[in-house]
Amino acid sequence: TLFVTTQYVTEAEYCDRIALMDHGRLVALGSASELRRKAFGGEVIDITSDGYTPESLDAVRELEGVRRVESVSLFRLRAYVDSAAGSLPQVLNVLEGHGVEISSAQDYWPPFDEVFVRLIEDRKR
Repeated sequence: TLFVTTQYVTEAEYCDRIALMDHGRLVALGSASELRRKAFGGEVIDITSDGYTPESLDAVRELEGVRRVESVSLFRLRAYVDSAAGSLPQVLNVLEGHGVEISSAQDYWPPFDEVFVRLIEDRKR
């Protein structure tokens, strides 16, 4: 067993299990993927297109397994889902059904420092 302590949170991503502490209190414990899911309420997918309509975004929000949808920019959508592999085909079908032309679609792995910030903020709430 090897214990690593670091202020460079991106290094923690290489560990099998991670314990996040804040002011001497345990905030989260798990693998990197478990902490990512906890911080973002599931998995995250990014979709780039020619633009979204409010109706197309509403249709995506109504899909089973979609927890939250946000427009990152005029051409980029971020969806927080239970399972990226299961939800991505459904999301693409709905968007294409609304006339949205998809340029790219992929899993989004938020930087680990963003994961830590979200977990700390959640604890403070």
